[in-house]
Amino acid sequence: MNSYLSYIILYVFYKYKGERTSQAVYYLLKGKQSAQVIQDSHFFHVYKFFGIFSLIQIEQFESTHQELVLNGYLVELEQKGYYIVTELGNQFLKESKMKFPTFSNLNGLKNRKPSEFFWKRYSLFFQTVSNLNKNIRYFKPVQQDQQIINWVKTSILSLKKKKEEIVKQFFEETVKLLKGIPTEEANLFSKRLSGSNEFGLTSQQIALELDEDHWLVHVRFQAILHSILSILNKNKSSFPMLSIFIEQINQQTSTQTALETKKYFEKGLTVKEISQRRGLKESTIEDHIVEFAIYDLDFPFERFVTVEELNKIIETSRNLKTLKLRSIKESLHDDVSYFQIRLALVKLGE
Repeated sequence: MNSYLSYIILYVFYKYKGERTSQAVYYLLKGKQSAQVIQDSHFFHVYKFFGIFSLIQIEQFESTHQELVLNGYLVELEQKGYYIVTELGNQFLKESKMKFPTFSNLNGLKNRKPSEFFWKRYSLFFQTVSNLNKNIRYFKPVQQDQQIINWVKTSILSLKKKKEEIVKQFFEETVKLLKGIPTEEANLFSKRLSGSNEFGLTSQQIALELDEDHWLVHVRFQAILHSILSILNKNKSSFPMLSIFIEQINQQTSTQTALETKKYFEKGLTVKEISQRRGLKESTIEDHIVEFAIYDLDFPFERFVTVEELNKIIETSRNLKTLKLRSIKESLHDDVSYFQIRLALVKLGE
């Protein structure tokens, strides 16, 4: 019972405060790319856990969820499918806090996709350079994604340097990069790498070696990748070679259909105009715009809601101690729209 998976599932239920279903918790941890899940992750301050267990099966989730109920840590509300954390559950969260960190640098909503791309590129590049260094031309690539394989080939050719120069610069920058994170995390990152004639360990193998919970090791590794992304984004000039590994991946955070909407949004078109251009419902366009507000630090809220309306919505949410759109709307009557409430909740979650 005392597993990291149990802890995180219970923690998310705690943050949702009985306002979202168990299915919503599963979708968050799975990283479902839907407007509702993305918005909830921001509204309820659980964005760091978005998609951190992307490979979890519904059976694994349900089994752990039911165990939390049977142990008295969760209790179902009258509204079926909704749960709140009990006093016993709160005690478990407090006692487990030191053992199970939530990682301040973890941000699944922002970094899950970019970190996946980075790791695929980096791990294959590392393997390729290691083999080049020993004049080994043929090896089984650790990444089978043809897009990644092509990227590594193209990147090595585009460097227009001798093999020895590529190897030297790559490893020098890697050492410099890993000095920017704690030694234990750097060691864990290194254990995952495959070189020439040697294969990196999986999270489960590392967990056995370190005698740690394998779910915890899995999330630790993601947090490491998120830290690396942050270092590279802030210091591109210090890592001229490694900085190419994050090129054209940061825009992968939004859904593809939202990115299409963004082209019109940036031209200043209204929700109605974008809806007509794209042949989509206005509510769908509003979903996309709320998504932009979550990711864009400079989002122009004033295009849709005044400062007075923002403050009124935020104050109402705080007074009612809820993020339920209907409850806020009923309190404010027809003064604001659901769309404006959602935008205000994005502002509240910053």
